[in-house]
Amino acid sequence: MLNNFKRTLRRKFKLYDLKSSKEMLIMQFSLYNFIAFNSKDFYIKINNHSIPYKFKKISKNIVEAQIDKQYITKDENIIGFYYKKQKLWLSSPQGLEEKFEINDKIYISKVNKNLMLSRYKTNPNLWGDIEYIISTGSNKMLLKKRLIQDKYFYDNDEFYEITFQP
Repeated sequence: MLNNFKRTLRRKFKLYDLKSSKEMLIMQFSLYNFIAFNSKDFYIKINNHSIPYKFKKISKNIVEAQIDKQYITKDENIIGFYYKKQKLWLSSPQGLEEKFEINDKIYISKVNKNLMLSRYKTNPNLWGDIEYIISTGSNKMLLKKRLIQDKYFYDNDEFYEITFQP
């Protein structure tokens, strides 16, 4: 009986929805067994550093927090949620969106007491470095360029197009 009573009084903080807009990461949370959720007592940390956020109350049991994407800079970002100086244990429903594009990188979200955003490992250097020999009359120059696609390469932040002749 005591366990049932504790279970009914336990506060629950669930990630209801997670979206990505052009500049912000928008998170909506469902609140259970919070008598009065005061936004002044709520704060967010990314990798143990407090960050500014926008807070909005959608309804009595749903709140929204928006954080700027500029704070998501590392390959592994752990977003923690705190209320009245205590860490909230985050949970989420099944079927939540898992992949996001943040700052031109792909991140995968996972909820395990915190919200974890892990950068998806993509290799932009698929083709490797390629050496080109450019000859102009009697001068020969060996250049090492990086191939971006099958017909473009860059050098010193300038793009060049390659044309192959048989």
